Amino acid sequence: MKDRKNSTFRWLFWGYVGAFIANETLSVWFGGRWFESWLCLNNQGSAWTQPWRLITYSFLHRNGWHLLFNLLLLYGFVRFLLYDTVSPQRWLLLYGLGIIVGGIFWTLVHHKQDSSVLVGASAGLCSLFTYYCLQNPEKSFSGLLYFFFPVRIQAKWCFWALTAYTGWNTLFYEIQGFTHVAHSAHFGGILVGWLAIEYPKHRLFPSFKRKKSSRKAMYQVHRHSYQNVPFALSNLFQCKSL
Repeated sequence: MKDRKNSTFRWLFWGYVGAFIANETLSVWFGGRWFESWLCLNNQGSAWTQPWRLITYSFLHRNGWHLLFNLLLLYGFVRFLLYDTVSPQRWLLLYGLGIIVGGIFWTLVHHKQDSSVLVGASAGLCSLFTYYCLQNPEKSFSGLLYFFFPVRIQAKWCFWALTAYTGWNTLFYEIQGFTHVAHSAHFGGILVGWLAIEYPKHRLFPSFKRKKSSRKAMYQVHRHSYQNVPFALSNLFQCKSL
């Protein structure tokens, strides 16, 4: 299992690095960013006509610092936060859904604005972080505020702070066109992480499997009762014979 977890992250890591190198190399050799233009997500309806962009945009990054920051966060979340509690298939599914839903949210927010593109994997990272915070609400993070003041904050408050910050900036900055940061995509990732916790808890939709199991349990109870009927009748006849 340990090798499988490492290999999942390794493939994703080299996919991001390879896409970045290919994009930068082809841009230098041939001029323009035509590689990026085929894989990024734009607000001209590419999410509906070319749905693969809802995944491929996450493999592109603005620059090396953008890539390095996302890779460090991904490694930290997978290796230290989710390593012992979430399987590779689960965190990869959660990560992918965060990227897809984040891309859809961003497209809906920007569909009436000037031409713009979305790159980066931050939406998937937000879904992983949200999932961890809601799965372990009482755990605490320690750090240095302004690199000097030590602080300690619980995971649930990190979730609320991230949600409030992202929602505020989406409504009052991104929609108004005052920032190029994709807060709406981050909000879509947060929503995916929240649903991954709340859906199994509250059963938002009926679970047929659950009904089937309860029906099976009821049948077993009745069958057990029927099996006791001959024993009860025999005791009754014995009492009458006395």
